[in-house]
Amino acid sequence: MSTQAQLQEILAHHTAPAFAQPLLAYIRPCVRLEPMPDQVVPLGGSKFGGAPHLPRAMAWPESPTTKKPYAFLAQINLVELQQCLPNAPLPSNGWLYFFINMDEPLDVKVLHQALSEPLEVAPIPSFLQQFDKSLLDRLLWRPGIQWYLIPEVGVALAQHYCLPTAQTLTMRRVVKATQPNVIFEKVSIYDPEVYDADLFDETGQEKTDHHLLGFPHLIQESGFHENVLLPPDKKAAELSLAELDELLQWQLLFQCDSDTCLNLSWGDWGRVYFYMHNDDLAVGDFDRVRVYWDCY
Repeated sequence: MSTQAQLQEILAHHTAPAFAQPLLAYIRPCVRLEPMPDQVVPLGGSKFGGAPHLPRAMAWPESPTTKKPYAFLAQINLVELQQCLPNAPLPSNGWLYFFINMDEPLDVKVLHQALSEPLEVAPIPSFLQQFDKSLLDRLLWRPGIQWYLIPEVGVALAQHYCLPTAQTLTMRRVVKATQPNVIFEKVSIYDPEVYDADLFDETGQEKTDHHLLGFPHLIQESGFHENVLLPPDKKAAELSLAELDELLQWQLLFQCDSDTCLNLSWGDWGRVYFYMHNDDLAVGDFDRVRVYWDCY
């Protein structure tokens, strides 16, 4: 993730000319969540893990499939987010809470609480407390070992900009609209050493990447749109522009990465992606949020 000017520079000088101009419209703002392990989290502050800060009358949500409490993943202070990214397509105040079933990561709950009632630190259900595991336990996971508690870590919010990465349905849509007769898989759009440089540190290792909005940073070549939304009798190469646009109404809400400071590993050091339909995003309805995850 970079500044808007950096991405414009990449498109101007390191992208195939046919795609440079169309991709300008796909530069999107996002909010990077940088874990701050030494930061004291104030009541209502943005953070990962620990216990959520909820109104007293708000119950800790339970999974409808297991009837057990969800694990708490993160809370985002939406006033802080709007200060970081004015006009973000999210409610302008209150908090977003992300909960997940660690035994079945496709089972999630996202809640929005408006600024209306005082918050307090919610008591952690006893069911979750018995499964507090170290990162080593999580990396050496085997059947019978569950882990549900994530340590509390504050986050700093920062505005960044991003572009769709290669082989995504969004990039397929750009190619189809620009050069409808070419084979997407054979198109060279950009120089990956430049285009993806911000995703890696100076040692060549991928950076930890937690962010809200923007585009996902996928590990595998295909993601949520192809593997979850695409009908089984359809191939991505067969989709019309209208069909691509319909699938792409589902946008990234939150990407959560594996992270040592959170004692968190999704499978083999993977990522979890929360998606939301544009119609729901427009009205702040988080009941239909869906999830996809991939790993190495």
